[in-house]
Amino acid sequence: MPSTPHGFIKSAIWKNLPMPILAIDHVNIRTPDMDGTIAFFRDMLDMEITAAPGRRVEHNAWLLDEAGRAVVHLLREKPDAPVGEDNGAFDHVALECSGYDALLERLGRNGYRVRTNEVAEIGLRQIFVHEPNGVLLELNFRGD
Repeated sequence: MPSTPHGFIKSAIWKNLPMPILAIDHVNIRTPDMDGTIAFFRDMLDMEITAAPGRRVEHNAWLLDEAGRAVVHLLREKPDAPVGEDNGAFDHVALECSGYDALLERLGRNGYRVRTNEVAEIGLRQIFVHEPNGVLLELNFRGD
């Protein structure tokens, strides 16, 4: 059976899907610290913050990418709610970014521990950092 570039098997079922998945739409992060989480994404990653439709930003916020897509959703949890205790096999969220040097400097200046990686074969530089709720972010920079 033929495979895709990522090695997945192509089968007849994929050809017959009326609406295949086009992309991941968003990720949702539950947080008891809405203000701190909003501040991280706004101040460190320059994301625009808006309230989810029909909601107040202090309870349900959307974080927009450069194209205005709400790629990260934040949902306020009560302080005693079990947030992030067991995420199963979930490991990280990857975001396509620009401005590698400025972001690396900004994160360091604000005390965030980061790990960097370079995949020279594909022109990719990466910054790995945990946001305030412990979610690992993989920040990808192509040609930057």
